[in-house]
Amino acid sequence: MTAHPAGSQSACDCRTMFCLIRELSKALRFYRQESAFCEGVTFNQFSILDLVVENGELRLAHVHELLAIEKSTTTRLVTPLVERGLLIKTTSPRDSRAVILQITEAGRETHQRVWHCASELLESVINTIPEGDRQTVLDALFTFVHACNHCCTNDNQQDPIVRKRKGGSR
Repeated sequence: MTAHPAGSQSACDCRTMFCLIRELSKALRFYRQESAFCEGVTFNQFSILDLVVENGELRLAHVHELLAIEKSTTTRLVTPLVERGLLIKTTSPRDSRAVILQITEAGRETHQRVWHCASELLESVINTIPEGDRQTVLDALFTFVHACNHCCTNDNQQDPIVRKRKGGSR
């Protein structure tokens, strides 16, 4: 990274970006909490349920990659979902070392109820953005997340945001 003289446009942009990231981190703190988000499920646990619903099944090894969490955190988040009967862990028929996550009927029902809670919360956030700015904000957030995901790598195929925007699956 090149040093920029104080007062240069780039130094100003970096300071602005830092302040925005700090404020974004504060705004998203609610989603990172370990407490229940809805229906006794944390936001990260709901993210796992949502990924399994979206994909039909999911290798446990891919969860930590998709959510950018540690492998041990993945296990800590998945275990209560399995214990509550929301997910089933099975061995992959193709690789006996791989664990596959599948949603149960109770998991689907819980996913729907939590999605309803999340939708209400997201609606309230969306409704605070002026209607004419909503698409611009959404596009800017996609661009920002993509840039963050690729600041150290050029692997566009692994970026779930890029694949989602192009109409592919995660």
